Amino acid sequence: MRVTFGHYIQRALSYPPHVTASKALILLKRWLHARSQRKRDLTESTFVLSLPLAQPSIRCCLKPVSSELLARTSESRAKLSRLYLDHKFGLLGAGWDVAGYGVAVSGLEGKRYKSSVVPNTDSDGDWLKAHVSSANLSESKRLWRMVSPNYRAIDWQRDSRSGYRWDEKVLSRDIVFGTVAGADIKLPWELGRLQHCPLLALSYASAKCGLPNYAPANIYFEEYRNIILDFIALNPPRFGVQWMSPMDIALRAISLLVAYDLFTAFGAEFDMEFEQVLVRTLYEHGCHVLEFLEWDNAVRGNHYLCNLAGLVFIGAYLPSTEETDGWLAYGAHRLWDELKAQFHPDGSSFEGSTAYHRLSAETALYTTALLLGISKSDRHRLKRKCYPGLASVPGWAASEFAGTDFELTNDLAEHLSNIARFTARIERPDGLVPQFGDNDNGRFLKLEPAIVSDAASGAIRENGLDHRHLLAAFGGLLANTETFDTANEPTLETEFVQAYAGLPEPDPYN
Repeated sequence: MRVTFGHYIQRALSYPPHVTASKALILLKRWLHARSQRKRDLTESTFVLSLPLAQPSIRCCLKPVSSELLARTSESRAKLSRLYLDHKFGLLGAGWDVAGYGVAVSGLEGKRYKSSVVPNTDSDGDWLKAHVSSANLSESKRLWRMVSPNYRAIDWQRDSRSGYRWDEKVLSRDIVFGTVAGADIKLPWELGRLQHCPLLALSYASAKCGLPNYAPANIYFEEYRNIILDFIALNPPRFGVQWMSPMDIALRAISLLVAYDLFTAFGAEFDMEFEQVLVRTLYEHGCHVLEFLEWDNAVRGNHYLCNLAGLVFIGAYLPSTEETDGWLAYGAHRLWDELKAQFHPDGSSFEGSTAYHRLSAETALYTTALLLGISKSDRHRLKRKCYPGLASVPGWAASEFAGTDFELTNDLAEHLSNIARFTARIERPDGLVPQFGDNDNGRFLKLEPAIVSDAASGAIRENGLDHRHLLAAFGGLLANTETFDTANEPTLETEFVQAYAGLPEPDPYN
């Protein structure tokens, strides 16, 4: 949505003069950079065709989840995976809509938009001419040729409820939204987070373990590989709706990494060509998040917190370079300050929403666990005295963090415990939490969505007010220092957090 010049004037007058001058200088630099970048993007490929990594590989941090835990939630996972294989997604509580080209939509308050884009896809990728800029076409076609022949393409630019479609050949900076009745850009953004991918990996594991009602394991493996190639081919960097929101870009990278790690933990082997494509897109995601950090000198919320988490995950998983070390260090050293700023002493989120509390709490928990699990041989990445490229990044002061590490101090452990206690205290007897404040059902990471079934129709939906997984996950990290007043048994989230943090597995009988 374009903001009027008067809005900037009004905001500028509300700040002290020195703050206004600083913001004006930042805006001027961004405007000049954007103008130069726009010219290049319209004439040159926006893919990073020459990757600045000596070894284009992804580190792995996880281990196989126990078959007992996989079996415990197997029924709901099997149902969800069948929907995902059919490209049906329950986006932000909007219902299970098919994310395809030209598919009929349910509409919103009588508003339905019929898409004229129904491509006749071909294996060589000639159909991409109508969807990708000419400078990116060659690389997009190469990527599409890697997709399995029987795969059905997803429409990444479409609101699957109203049917309204944004143009993927428009630069992300130029896309306007919020002006068309019934059209919600958050739906394609949510689709683009690719948060169903970790569940595909867990379904792959469930099939390998012989659990009932699953497709052959290779089906989930191929779907993950195909959907990633589809996304990258149809969404070159800085084009279309999927490169507008740094928060969603960060969450997408995290989902890709966690899914890849889970697949690998259960024995999946990806071809080198695909791995190189995945590493490149992760690098592109990291560059974009750092450049467009959702930072504000006065108030920062869950968007900026997710930006930091994205940089930590990408930096930790990609090979060590001056650049990736900088992403990791920046995210790690800024995280603790943001947790103190965004959560009150009683553990509640300053945003006044139980749903946003869960989102920010998940972000804090999983990112902390990953940082704690970084091997000792890699801790130097957080303790260097100089990180080129970070000098002008908001909130970074190299001298402040030089030589420091990231560890679970007493203060951090207590703060995380308070965040978990808040969730435990607001939990109702039925295990759900009350709805206060905004709620768009947004999540940081979806391993085991809480699913409820309609007794009459058998239809399933995600219960956004079930936060019990959060307490189980916190229990995995803080098992030695904290117990929560909950009857939760260890879950997949518990083992996941333990694996990331490099801690011993919890004993469910102790």
